[in-house]
Amino acid sequence: MYGVVIWSDQVKNRAVIWCEDHGDLAYFRGETTGLEVAEIGPGDLVEFDLAASDGLRLADAPRLVSEKSHLHITRALSRTTPAVPAPRKRRSEMSSGWDAEIVRFDRARCAGAA
Repeated sequence: MYGVVIWSDQVKNRAVIWCEDHGDLAYFRGETTGLEVAEIGPGDLVEFDLAASDGLRLADAPRLVSEKSHLHITRALSRTTPAVPAPRKRRSEMSSGWDAEIVRFDRARCAGAA
């Protein structure tokens, strides 16, 4: 299987890979033979054997195909994901007690668009 490294930790020898089949992410734990994470990084295209363990997809024996060839994917993901989660509202600030944002339906705007 092919995939793009979207996150790596060189100290712990770990990586997260977005797979070509757009299924679940694959995790490289550095416990298998192949490249160490120090040799692969975000944006790299890798080929790996896919294994399953405890409900996770594992990247086994990753091999570098193309270095930093897909940086646009990692950049797009970092732009759409906030670096710091938004502060949670206190229960007293929410009308229903649920962690939800209520969006009003504007009938006039919808009627004008038709």
